[in-house]
Amino acid sequence: MHMKLLAALIAVLGVTTTAIAQPKISYIIPDLGTTRFATLIEIIGPHDAIGNFGVDAMYANNTGDLVRVVPQRPADTAIVRFGPCVVSWNGRMISTHAFVNTYVMPNSHDYRLLDPQFKIPVQVIVAGVASATVDTFYVVNPWPIGDVADSDERVFGTGRLGVRSPRGAMLIDSAYLGDTTAYTVDVTDCDPSRGGNQGYLPFTLLAVGNIDAMAGAMIRVDAQGSNGGAGGGGNPSLTGSQSGSSGSSNTGGGGGGGATSGAANGAGGSGIVIIRYNLDTTAPARTAAAIASSGTAITLTYNETLSSTTAAVGDFLVRRGVSETVTVTSASASGLAVTLNLGSTVLRVGESVSVTYTDPTAGDDPNAIQDLAGNDASSFTVSNLTGSA
Repeated sequence: MHMKLLAALIAVLGVTTTAIAQPKISYIIPDLGTTRFATLIEIIGPHDAIGNFGVDAMYANNTGDLVRVVPQRPADTAIVRFGPCVVSWNGRMISTHAFVNTYVMPNSHDYRLLDPQFKIPVQVIVAGVASATVDTFYVVNPWPIGDVADSDERVFGTGRLGVRSPRGAMLIDSAYLGDTTAYTVDVTDCDPSRGGNQGYLPFTLLAVGNIDAMAGAMIRVDAQGSNGGAGGGGNPSLTGSQSGSSGSSNTGGGGGGGATSGAANGAGGSGIVIIRYNLDTTAPARTAAAIASSGTAITLTYNETLSSTTAAVGDFLVRRGVSETVTVTSASASGLAVTLNLGSTVLRVGESVSVTYTDPTAGDDPNAIQDLAGNDASSFTVSNLTGSA
């Protein structure tokens, strides 16, 4: 009798101490984030690996928890951290937030040009076992799209309309789209090193500012056959009336490219998710203005990072002395500053220099001094400028 109990106990112990299968990451979507914002991401495992990430439940993602999402390089926690994890889809998907620290300053808006420290390998740890594969989360500056209403370009992921990440996402500052000619999405393989065409992953468009459009604007993400995946309803196109809804997402639902009322009657389509970060409603404030030592440029400094899409030269007036106008040849924004390049020096003994900026309208404009969220700076006049910037 005792021998039978001992054998049974050994058998139970054998089951409980069997090595846990090594989890695998197929991809992370979206795989982009930016400074000061939290991005909801989904980590997808192999479709046929039930229990890949453990049991469906919520995990705090603290040290010692059964399921964890962490950077593979421990030092990367200084750049990005991951929030609590929700495991679902029978252990094949993890949902979590990627929090990029506020002081992080990526070197580019193009993931391909990032320095290595902004390319974050991410791993999943289940019951102490690290995933056999990792995927990369890219910390970028928002891509400067801005006002493209007058542009003939109509394909997201090409030209002025940015570049899709390896998992098909884009992160932009803002966008103002043209009218009735439909926008489409480039489906060139975003990552040829992976099996399948990554260009047919759902198109995730993240924006820190407004996404707005002229009446009749549309983004279509139709696809046919296996490229479209299983039909899933949802609305595959984004109209101008939908595009300005802050904090919202409009989805094509992983297929069902022709569905317009939630019915799975489409021909297939990867789907579109549009997310606007909705945190910042405060306009940038000017903190300084100075003349460069050369006398041919004026720098206006603000209290937060500005969008590179800025005001036109006609919105500025520079005067030397009482009434002599100095031509502004160009205006550019980078970091905290707007730089005005001048057609001639403004430095002349005994004469004061003033600069006036006029915000184009009372609302938030596509082309204005603005922060990354699209909040316009106020009009101003500053007199008796001195150097040097």
